[in-house]
Amino acid sequence: MEFFSWCCTSLIIVWLATPFLPSCLEIISVAYCVLGCKCFRTGDRLTVECDHYLPNFLPEGTSAVFVKDLHTTHLLPDQFSDHAWKNLTELRLQSWKTEFIHDLSFFNLLNLEYLKISFDILSTLPAGCFSPMQRLRVLDLSGNGHLTFEEVTKALSFPGVLPNLEGIYFDKLQTYRDPATLLEPFFSALASKPIKRLSLSGANFNSFCLQSFVPLGMKLEVLNISDISLASMNFIDLLSRNKFVTLPSNFFSSLQVMDISYAKLPGYLLLTNARNQVWEYDCASPLYQAQHMIANGISPFEVRHVNVTLLSRNCRKQLFNKIEARYNNLVWIDTHFSRDLFSFREVDLSYNRIQYISPNLTAHFSQTVHFDVSHNELHRMETVPEFKEFFNFNTVLEYVDLSFNGFTKLPETFFHNATSLTVLKLSGNQFEKIDFQMETLTRLQYLDISLNNIMYINGVTQMNLQSLFGQRIFSLKNGTEDDLRVNMDWNHLVCSCETLESLYWVMENKLYYEHIDRYTCTFKEKNEPLNLNTLDVVHSYCAQSSMVLTTIATGLALILSIYYIVYRISSLCDAYHTQKAAHNFVNRYRSGEIKGKFLIFLSYASVDSDFVLQLVYQQLKQKLVERLGADDNLICHHEEHFFPGHPIAKEAEKYIIDESITILLVVSDAYCESIFCQHEAKLAEYSNKPVILMLREQVDVSKMSPELSALFSRYTRVKWENVSGKYVMKPDWDTLCDSIFALAEDYIQKSTKIIAPCNQ
Repeated sequence: MEFFSWCCTSLIIVWLATPFLPSCLEIISVAYCVLGCKCFRTGDRLTVECDHYLPNFLPEGTSAVFVKDLHTTHLLPDQFSDHAWKNLTELRLQSWKTEFIHDLSFFNLLNLEYLKISFDILSTLPAGCFSPMQRLRVLDLSGNGHLTFEEVTKALSFPGVLPNLEGIYFDKLQTYRDPATLLEPFFSALASKPIKRLSLSGANFNSFCLQSFVPLGMKLEVLNISDISLASMNFIDLLSRNKFVTLPSNFFSSLQVMDISYAKLPGYLLLTNARNQVWEYDCASPLYQAQHMIANGISPFEVRHVNVTLLSRNCRKQLFNKIEARYNNLVWIDTHFSRDLFSFREVDLSYNRIQYISPNLTAHFSQTVHFDVSHNELHRMETVPEFKEFFNFNTVLEYVDLSFNGFTKLPETFFHNATSLTVLKLSGNQFEKIDFQMETLTRLQYLDISLNNIMYINGVTQMNLQSLFGQRIFSLKNGTEDDLRVNMDWNHLVCSCETLESLYWVMENKLYYEHIDRYTCTFKEKNEPLNLNTLDVVHSYCAQSSMVLTTIATGLALILSIYYIVYRISSLCDAYHTQKAAHNFVNRYRSGEIKGKFLIFLSYASVDSDFVLQLVYQQLKQKLVERLGADDNLICHHEEHFFPGHPIAKEAEKYIIDESITILLVVSDAYCESIFCQHEAKLAEYSNKPVILMLREQVDVSKMSPELSALFSRYTRVKWENVSGKYVMKPDWDTLCDSIFALAEDYIQKSTKIIAPCNQ
């Protein structure tokens, strides 16, 4: 398979280890802490966290200090004069204003072990500024866009500086300056220290020589060169020919993790459309040493390999820890190795577009325990005869994720040899039943079949699940196994006379089902909670069908009449509740009770921006001003509120989960095809917040993601229609506003969590 070839023959993989605050913290009283700061204690570790200013003094025993948005322009020695700074082991400083560091600024930080400096406009480093910190193990200079590698080299070359440095990070260094050339003095400065972890992710340089790493190569354990351009690196020819004659044989011998994710490789290295080819690679190459290979987002092009053979030389059988190759546009992988030479304990090929993986390749994963191919298109293999052999060669598999692949069925003996399987994830597919054999999965602890099309537990599915439950009951009596958990949430269960027996069986085994308290089933076109009361009602309903025809007709007429009256009363009550909730929300807003959050998060595809901003955003904004009597902008959307330069997915998560009350999705075919829109729809689905769908046009439902499809099938929608060349929305704006207000009011009433105000 090609991607393994260039993954292993290009540079490969790393993870950047940065310490984080523990999740369980003891908050120290305000009287004990520094004024204007927060103090946290975990065991013997005391952390002081401040905004804008360095504390004048520190509580005794302080181990770490974090300062965000430091307002100081000059970092001077007297700012660290308190005697407690001498015992500090960790210091993190972030600032948009600090532009100067004095050469004696850190003179008092004698016991510091971790230092992070992220000063946006810092451009110089005094030559001896780091010399007092003889115990420093980690230096993080990430995010200093104006700081040059030349300045860093000068500071690191100072005699006797940082003799115990093990990790150094230069992520996004020199991004506001001309590209740097990493010359011999830079690597010589690092070579004098016991560097084990080096990160250059996203840094700005235009020249890169593999031989320059020789002084570091035998010591490095983690190397991160993700998000950089490799097109001009002068070792490409060596890589393409697999010749490393100029490099020591033990080069990278300590390497554990290497990351080249989102690196801009030359097109000829990707070999995106290979057919009937034989490739040769040399396992003696020093770049085949990394135990954890991370190569996400490398290929912007579609990758197809048809009948590709990999020949090897100088190889010995080896087990690697992990290969991770997500977001690489992998489509067709018909590749096999000449010999069974190596395997990975973990394989992650998720979020590609894989339609075919040759079982000849999976045969080389005989020692894999964690296999993730979720978010692909493997349903296209359902009719391929060899698909049933996909896992035949592995008996040690413990974790398999086949979620969101569009499967409708799996071969009957698909997991027959996977006897060690403990976690099996099949969510987000289109299964109507689980008809593959599971009696051999005696160690299974978690089965995820959520977000499928299961309407009831048919005989085959019940028999398969019963085989698992029965084995687990026997094991539990002997005290040898943990409980099995089955997640069947977000399916389309139906309560009817035909499905009643199978649903009673589910309730009898409810201890095995995760989140069963939120399961629902459709009964008389309504979603009812799946519990014994509902099933008893269905049972009573079904029992009436055995009565005499005249009794049935009379009873049915009476029931229908009562049902109609109840329905009418319920409809009137629903309308009254909506109007009352909307009225309460308006009063609550006008009285100032609701502050600090957007009322609506507006999600739409970029290609629809003209339509949305002109016909939706402006009119809705004007109508909200009229109804609420306020000039505040209550609508959040990415073009106005997302912070530039931040990951789109993270910004969407922040504003959907934390900053908004309701979510409005403007759905079109373009929206369904957008990865970012699918992500926002997924966040909306799982946020448990009110969601309103607005259809710009006739949308192809088959293009919708499972989350969007679930929302589409669950809720009523707003529609735009083209009438005589003009767009008309149904229902009108007042009705839409009433619905938004009522949904927001209901959500606020149910919510018990106070969210900090957002900066509008």
